[in-house]
Amino acid sequence: MPKTASQQRQDRERAIVRALIRHLKQNGWNVDRVYDGGDEDVITGTETEALEAVFAVDESTLWFKNAAGKDHGVYLVCGNDSDIISDYNYSEDPADTFRTAMEAYCATL
Repeated sequence: MPKTASQQRQDRERAIVRALIRHLKQNGWNVDRVYDGGDEDVITGTETEALEAVFAVDESTLWFKNAAGKDHGVYLVCGNDSDIISDYNYSEDPADTFRTAMEAYCATL
């Protein structure tokens, strides 16, 4: 039985977020936590845990941290297909590589 349009969209969104996590990890940014709109962040340590937390809700912020302890969030809105990455925060500091890594990833979408 072929997948529905909704299932196909969900597959594309999962692939985008999975690739984002892997791309940022290669650039020194590891998944730290997911804010899902609740009172507390969901602590995640693995790609699988992060994906489960992100796709358990309609919108969330996926937080990444580098070795220096600096963190940045990526705001995700499920249901937006290839536009699932709605926004992200960054620093203007050239030493902070998050913006460059995000721009490089978003250029591949």
